[in-house]
Amino acid sequence: MFEKCRKCGTSIRLGITFCGDCGFNAKEAFEKARGELKESLRRAMELGKEHNYEDAIYFAQAASVPPDFRFQDLADKAKELVERLKQRRDKYAAKVAQVVPAAKVASEKGRLDDVIQLLSSVPRALLSDDVWALAERAKASLNEKGDLTQEIRDAVARRDYQDAGSLLDRMLHLNPDQPKFVKLAGQVGNELMKAALKLCESGQYPAADKRLACVPDVAKNENYRKMRTMLDELFWVRNHLIRYPYATPALAKISKKLTKLTPGDPNAIKMHEQLVQRVESGERDERAAHARWNLDNPEFYRCEVNQLAKLQSIDCDAAAAIQERPLRFATAIGAALQGIGKARYDMRFAGKPQASGIKKLLQRKKQQTAAAWGLDIGPSSIRLVRMELGDGAAKPKITEAEYLEFAAPLSRPGKEMTASVAIREKLDLLAEKFPLKEEPVWILSPGRQALGRFLEMPPSDDKKLNGLIEAEVEHQFPVPPSQLVWRHWLADPSTEGAAPRYAAIIGVRDFVVDQQMRLFGEVEIEPAGMQVEPVALANLATFEFADVLKTEEFTITPPAIAILDVGVETSILMVCTENAFSYRTFDMGGDLWSGALARQQKATMDKADQLKAAIVDQPQLAPLFESLDEPFGRYNMRLKQMFAACRSNLGEFVLKGLWCTGGGCQIHGFMERIFSDEQ
Repeated sequence: MFEKCRKCGTSIRLGITFCGDCGFNAKEAFEKARGELKESLRRAMELGKEHNYEDAIYFAQAASVPPDFRFQDLADKAKELVERLKQRRDKYAAKVAQVVPAAKVASEKGRLDDVIQLLSSVPRALLSDDVWALAERAKASLNEKGDLTQEIRDAVARRDYQDAGSLLDRMLHLNPDQPKFVKLAGQVGNELMKAALKLCESGQYPAADKRLACVPDVAKNENYRKMRTMLDELFWVRNHLIRYPYATPALAKISKKLTKLTPGDPNAIKMHEQLVQRVESGERDERAAHARWNLDNPEFYRCEVNQLAKLQSIDCDAAAAIQERPLRFATAIGAALQGIGKARYDMRFAGKPQASGIKKLLQRKKQQTAAAWGLDIGPSSIRLVRMELGDGAAKPKITEAEYLEFAAPLSRPGKEMTASVAIREKLDLLAEKFPLKEEPVWILSPGRQALGRFLEMPPSDDKKLNGLIEAEVEHQFPVPPSQLVWRHWLADPSTEGAAPRYAAIIGVRDFVVDQQMRLFGEVEIEPAGMQVEPVALANLATFEFADVLKTEEFTITPPAIAILDVGVETSILMVCTENAFSYRTFDMGGDLWSGALARQQKATMDKADQLKAAIVDQPQLAPLFESLDEPFGRYNMRLKQMFAACRSNLGEFVLKGLWCTGGGCQIHGFMERIFSDEQ
């Protein structure tokens, strides 16, 4: 039998040592080839022992194909090895497919011994890194379990239930299905809740919170949830009482609630007594609704903020409706001031023709001895006041006031079709009760329906400036002058004659004026004049705060007063100095708070209105007031934008106070959150 020489290719006899042609050592080559096959078999067996079956099979298969019959013995061994390797590979693959899912389930259930036992039955080389890490964690947890068991025993022995609760939580996280530890966790949880309750009753809220935080998860039952809710409420109430700026009856109710929640806390009782005394003392700014409670009163651009409740320049003592709702009549009072000739900004958008020249002076003199009514129709109510200024009277007096509330705000969806009917019914009631046909009645157009421009004019005479103002109306207002009822106010020229003259131009669409006048005509009331709400506020401010707004000689930055009137759906920010005013109306008001409460309670807006009116009487205050944080924050940002716009119109001034009016500012928390720097 022959084979070819591996060097020259000549046929040579099998078993010959050298090639006769080239001298190649054929025997040595044969021995080398057998050695390589033997090495492949050895490598395959080693890889098999390491459970690296795929590589082992590769090397065994390489030796299973013999070059000739002399290598058949090795090839047969290689084939046998391939079969054994495949059998072992398939066997372990099946086991891995069974063991790994079972180990993961055991791990999820906290059966750490099972995890280790299952994964130990499979060679490490056949497990992925993630699965092997699972086994390692199980081993570590078992070691930790042993340590925890001793630590839990020690903590319970020394009655350190806070430590024991935390340790049991960790233990049950590692081993959820441990009845003895579940039972112990319940016992420890009960001890912690008892301790927390005692601490709450004595006013030690932070310590109580620490106890409650250590209650193991498995022990957090209905009692725990009630206590957690109570403690959260206590924290909110205590913090609210500490930081709220005004001593109000609503705050006194909240402090009373604290005394009921913690009857053993002497500090809560003392705080409540001090607060009630502060509410009843009457020690407050003469115009303010409430006395100070927290010395860190909210400020708005470094001036104090309060609610305008008691006018000092107008006698309101005889008007019971104003005493009951002091914040609701600001615009109606401003309209009445114009009716008796006490308006700084004398604009008339409808009604009897306005006199001019000497006739105007005579008319104003006559009006100052007469009476007039101011009537404002809002989405939620109608406010009416009668003001008179008799001969020799020190100040105007409001002799009548009426507040008629609608069943629901007329601005709500679905109320549009019945709004005019509801208004006429209320006006009929007023016409029957009061002599509105015998004395001048001044009505108001809503601020959101008015267009305003505020600008400085060159130091010139009225005739020339009137032409510039007409051009301003024609080119700067978004409504053609033919569709607009507009009026302007021009500041008197300075004594020096060189200073710019401030001008305010206010316009109302003619159809809005016509609708208003037609509505009153239907109930046979002929208004003496129509004003817009922001100008009514400016007239009230300049009359009420005349002493504050008085500009001293050589004053560079004049003093100013701001009034924020918060309605149902809109707010008016009016800022005035002695000789100028500016305002901004924005679509945010009481419905913003009602909407937030309606969403929080999953209730209707009407139900939310009722809740808003009695919010401090609710059993859970914290979630309600937390739901108001977002709308209060948005209002805060919008208010700052509006103030910046007013400052841009008026130039530099020193704000001496911001006074809030309107029903929208009466919700508890408004005066704190709207003017808080935290917003």
